[in-house]
Amino acid sequence: MHPDIMAFCAATRYAFPRTSIEIVTNGILLPTMPQKFFDGLKKYAVGIYLSDYNLSPKIKECLQKSGVQFRCGERLTFIKPALNLRGDQDYKTTFYDCKQCMSDECTQLRDGKLYHCPTEAYFDFFLNYFNIELKDFKWEDLGIDIFKSSMEEIEKYLKSPSQFC
Repeated sequence: MHPDIMAFCAATRYAFPRTSIEIVTNGILLPTMPQKFFDGLKKYAVGIYLSDYNLSPKIKECLQKSGVQFRCGERLTFIKPALNLRGDQDYKTTFYDCKQCMSDECTQLRDGKLYHCPTEAYFDFFLNYFNIELKDFKWEDLGIDIFKSSMEEIEKYLKSPSQFC
């Protein structure tokens, strides 16, 4: 767990007072967390979303004792179209198919920018790892800067398909 996780929870709750907020984790470190961690989760109404492959009795017992809202990973079936490096897919169809299946559960925040999904947010790692350069594509152009954009601009961005889709 990040040492400033409670500061993140407080800031997120302040920015989104009526939004459901969850920390996504495999839960391994939860039994080692101090009581003030669980008190902070309750204070900021932040839940825990546990991946379903690692729910040990120790983790479940820890969460039940803490009184923190938690849920375990449901095995959703979602087949995202494979990355199309040619860029000849219908990005609008891909975007709306993703939204229909996943709602808005994929939005990612990275380095002060919001992205539609984790693939978009971390695509630079893929490009760098495989040493791929795409013609007329700049990863830096993806996402929307939360510090330089209005709430209306952010909402419009998240409701519109990106060329990346």
